[in-house]
Amino acid sequence: MINTWPKNGRALYTRETVITAIRKTITAVGCVAALTAGAVACGTEQQLSPGKQLSNAFDAMGKQHSLSVEMGLDATPDQLIAMSKGSDEPMPPAMAKAMSKLKVTFSAQSKKALADTEQGDVTGSSMKISGGEGDLVEGRFIGDTVYYRVDLKAFAKMTGSPAPTKEDLDAKLPKGLGFADKILDGEWVKVDTKAMKKAAEKQSKANGGSGVTGGKDGKDGKDGKTPSGKPTLSEQSQKKILEELKGVVNHEVTIKDGGKHDGADHVVATAPFRTVLKSVFDKLRPFADEMSPGGAAKMPKEEDFKEIPDAKVSVDFALKKGKLSAASMDLAPLAEKAKIKGEVPLRMTFDDSADNVTAPANATAIDPEEMIAGAMSLASGARGATGHGGVHGADTSLYTG
Repeated sequence: MINTWPKNGRALYTRETVITAIRKTITAVGCVAALTAGAVACGTEQQLSPGKQLSNAFDAMGKQHSLSVEMGLDATPDQLIAMSKGSDEPMPPAMAKAMSKLKVTFSAQSKKALADTEQGDVTGSSMKISGGEGDLVEGRFIGDTVYYRVDLKAFAKMTGSPAPTKEDLDAKLPKGLGFADKILDGEWVKVDTKAMKKAAEKQSKANGGSGVTGGKDGKDGKDGKTPSGKPTLSEQSQKKILEELKGVVNHEVTIKDGGKHDGADHVVATAPFRTVLKSVFDKLRPFADEMSPGGAAKMPKEEDFKEIPDAKVSVDFALKKGKLSAASMDLAPLAEKAKIKGEVPLRMTFDDSADNVTAPANATAIDPEEMIAGAMSLASGARGATGHGGVHGADTSLYTG
């Protein structure tokens, strides 16, 4: 990440703060939305009518071959500052202003219906993060190639921290990494994902590891600690998980008719946030290693849930012509200790007419081994900046870890 340490030594907020906040809000709305999808599949009698509407809307989405989703906060900077009070990282005004204007857009196209799509069926996908200064980050994924660009100058203007210069890069990166200038200038670069995987395996072995994919037979490395292979969730386990989650949903999630306004039918799902989140993970825990190799070690622990508020949160789903057109969630209840005026909605809009994802012209190809070398050099500089000096004796770093 861009250096957050100005001359006076006081830390400013970075892109990592933005992305962390985005990740948290996505998790919040995603969990409630996923539980709602489960609820409509096994709704009780009193939930059947609105639940059936929502179930049909999800089914219609699954039949599409493309999807575009836009997400953003509909909040004022003052509201965001109020939400962050009492936390370990209170939000400064500049960051609150930037967060209030952030938009995240995702789109994908598939050769099959989305409900039947597997990894090889996706013909293209993209993700873009935009702010008041324009597009900040954009990535496109086509076949085995990833294209991306970042506007560091826009980031710097948005956060109030200085953008790195070419002289900074030259001082901290190994010589000959021409792609670094391209990234700094906001131009498109591209990486072959298969070549990147091979380079990462090579680097892992050079560092004494067994490679990210284990042995040739796809099993774990000799030390038994290197997870590898594909998830092997059995049909029996899938059915068991579904039954367990249905139990959580039936006990904790309520679904009701939200009426009709703005040309759409509304269905509202409500649940106590921490209770539901913890219950879901408790039910998934026994199957974690089946779902993802090494998954059990990555599951949240009991203490991780203590700081999560247990306020009731609701997701309002808007349906037009039987299709899911939007969803919104008020984040204000999640800031239990803060005094917030009005709602702080996280809004998502859905569109089934996503444009085809195309490769940008004149993208500069990056050698994966050079990219890894550059990342290691920057990481070394970041570690050095904490007390021993960075690369070439510098005492600050372009990136923070």
